[in-house]
Amino acid sequence: MSDATYITESLARGLTTRFFREMDEFATKAELQLLIKKPKIKDRNSYKKYIQEVRGSLGEAILVDYLGGSNAKPYFALDLIEIHKEREFNEWKEKCLTGSTLIFSYDPRVFDTLQARYTLSEHAIFRLFCRTKPNLVNNIIDYKYILTQLKHVPLWSNFWQLQYFYDKDTIPKINAFLPAPDGLFLGDFNKEKRLIDVRTFISDNQLSEKQYAAKSALLKIGEPYLSSPLSFAIAVAGRFDFPSAIQNNICYEILNSNEFRNIKDNLFERVDDDNQRASIKNKFEVKIKEFANFTNQSIIDQVKKNMRGALIEYKTGQYKYFVEHPKKR
Repeated sequence: MSDATYITESLARGLTTRFFREMDEFATKAELQLLIKKPKIKDRNSYKKYIQEVRGSLGEAILVDYLGGSNAKPYFALDLIEIHKEREFNEWKEKCLTGSTLIFSYDPRVFDTLQARYTLSEHAIFRLFCRTKPNLVNNIIDYKYILTQLKHVPLWSNFWQLQYFYDKDTIPKINAFLPAPDGLFLGDFNKEKRLIDVRTFISDNQLSEKQYAAKSALLKIGEPYLSSPLSFAIAVAGRFDFPSAIQNNICYEILNSNEFRNIKDNLFERVDDDNQRASIKNKFEVKIKEFANFTNQSIIDQVKKNMRGALIEYKTGQYKYFVEHPKKR
């Protein structure tokens, strides 16, 4: 098999089964080693060493991670995916993997795990194997290569969740649009469980010109924020960090994107009634503008340059001052 060859559906099914099993085993191992057998942390140096050990032991299975907080009160968050016993099947009675967020905080001392705001259907993983080129190691397929395509899911799932918190009229109607390097995940917003059910994956060569342009714009906007508090918003908001600051930045960049109109068209394409769709798109734009007003390009540049430092400013109130007085920075 050459590295330019797509795999067969039969092989993709086998890889999907293996992926489900081994991702769940990674998550179980992590919870046992890191949460049940809690390490002894004496000082910040031992905490730093512990974080390095976590990254080393789980590196291949981690979707995204982030080291945040101040130097005195750091925290570390990461996302794994697992077969959640209370949600082994999605709304379509199909097997699914659920995101799992692990939090390790130095002060206050917290070791915790929470269900993340997204599920990945068996069909979506199957299509991901079918529609992307495999990575070969010694002529053997490394099934974990698809994790690269999944790294944007936590960020955008949490982004749509936070939007829903403030915009309960339009967000439940979105065609959940989650960009990936080589394609696009599509999903539904589950209002009752407040999560994104990822239904399928479409590769770049299957996208329409407008879909590809919208997906590429969101991919570029989200890239600097993959490792950020927003990817773990439900776990860290109000306790450890301020994902809303990142949310504001993304809204600003979406609003000012050349593809904003195209993005709206793709998000609400499943609303059949023309008048209703136009009304919903207008309400959505109003909400995006509200969030965008809390930031500016100077703030965005600072966050991208030094995210932890900028978010400490946000906590102390300096962030708001610089939004209102950008030339004072």
